[in-house]
Amino acid sequence: MKAYLFQNNREPYFWTKDEIVQVENNNVFALSKHKTFDINGVHFTLKNNTLQNLEFQNDGINIIILNYSININLFKSIFDAHKDKKFLFVIKTIEDYGCVTSESQLDEFIEYVINSDNIKVIWDISEIKYKNFYFEPKVHLQNYYNNDNHFPSDLFLYGKQYLLNEPNKKRVGIHFNKGNLILRKQIIDKLETNKNDNLFFTINSDCIYNQINNINTNYKSNIFDNSNEEYGFPYRKYIESFINFNTKTEMEVVYETFTSTANSLNLLKLNEKTIKHLFLGKPFIHTDPVAHKLLISNEMLPYNSLYNSELLEIYDKIDTKVLLKDNDYFWVKKLINNINWLLTMNQEEWDNRIAEAYQTSNTNKDKVIDLIFNKSLINYVINYDTI
Repeated sequence: MKAYLFQNNREPYFWTKDEIVQVENNNVFALSKHKTFDINGVHFTLKNNTLQNLEFQNDGINIIILNYSININLFKSIFDAHKDKKFLFVIKTIEDYGCVTSESQLDEFIEYVINSDNIKVIWDISEIKYKNFYFEPKVHLQNYYNNDNHFPSDLFLYGKQYLLNEPNKKRVGIHFNKGNLILRKQIIDKLETNKNDNLFFTINSDCIYNQINNINTNYKSNIFDNSNEEYGFPYRKYIESFINFNTKTEMEVVYETFTSTANSLNLLKLNEKTIKHLFLGKPFIHTDPVAHKLLISNEMLPYNSLYNSELLEIYDKIDTKVLLKDNDYFWVKKLINNINWLLTMNQEEWDNRIAEAYQTSNTNKDKVIDLIFNKSLINYVINYDTI
């Protein structure tokens, strides 16, 4: 079987780390020199993954790692001309509709693929099923690995010793970049006057949005001449946040962006706020129940020892098909009660619960490593005609 792989690096999608190392025979430049190799009965030919130079072939499967945005009209014009060829896409973009240039174009992309007989897509959306679309938990984690333009994955993936060896950590960390959106504002209103010594709570003073909208903040970066961005988190800030936030507490309360604001199930996914803690191996709870359920959908274990029974019951019962943006965030009071419960419980109970949570984090981190490096998607190639 032949596969033409449009991928610009050695990242293990259709092979494991050990398999590609064996192919290279300890020479990391082997792929750039030879461009062809065999793994599990598939003859791979590496092709240049540039939209203007996609050389599709008839005698095999054309596999495209879609790590860039594409205009839907251009996409249609390209693939309308190649309906006689087989295509397999892996969506490697971290934003909610990053594979296309606008949210409306995502619906067009999905409709086009559904109506195609020669295109199949592996992606990171778990809560809705379409013809020719296949959810794989590996893809969601892989989207952040080796994505250095947006996320320093190695900092978190190999930084756990810094977390474990940091002395005098507080119990609970919760950090906001922007003070916008209803759920964020409700949590901020409840916590900004909380003076418990076990809480490390910050709102970013360097965020332009906060400055323009006069949002009360309580943390200013130590980085002089920091890159300001109205939206998003500057790459360099991840390094500072790792040092000054992520290693200073035993656990995090994680606010996810898309899970409480998504307009469609097509946009419902976790982002770096959760992924970085899975990479790091740090326990956390989520500020909304859909994020909690998505963690499970992505084959990770929730940190049940850090939830009280009332909040956990709400989170476990949530229907992820019901978008939270249409709700009144009915669980916020119980979330705040849960946080206060963690802050004020006696030391013995805290020690027992956080120890159990770290056992869960070790299991999750092992799963992360296994999915990234040891899980191959090659069966989608081998079984292309029957999946």
